[in-house]
Amino acid sequence: MNIAELRRELKTKESKLAGLRRERSKLQTRLERLDSRIASLGGEKSSSAGSEKGNGRRRATNNKPLLDYAQAALKSGKNLRIPEVMEGVQELGYSSYSKDFYSIVAATLRGPQFERVSRGVYRLAKKKLRSSKK
Repeated sequence: MNIAELRRELKTKESKLAGLRRERSKLQTRLERLDSRIASLGGEKSSSAGSEKGNGRRRATNNKPLLDYAQAALKSGKNLRIPEVMEGVQELGYSSYSKDFYSIVAATLRGPQFERVSRGVYRLAKKKLRSSKK
């Protein structure tokens, strides 16, 4: 392909893109009008209509971050494997819809609050005493 052909191809794609954006804008306006009509009749607004952020996934709500639950699960002073920490965290009330909760817990345990004892085994990190320089 020479430069002229590339420019023509680029112009064609830009034109198609502009058309698709106009079409999306019109559909978005129509959806907003439908939502307002639904709301005026006492119905609920569609969660996906007009929302670019919504992807249909559920997100668990917890009172505290996973880090706090993991620290509480390891407070006994025992060395725990990742599945045991997962179980302890869930028993303490942490909920997750993650398909790979194991990896999330493992990543959390790599923080400075935890100490790796051996492969897959963790405990709370011992607090280091600051040396006083006098």
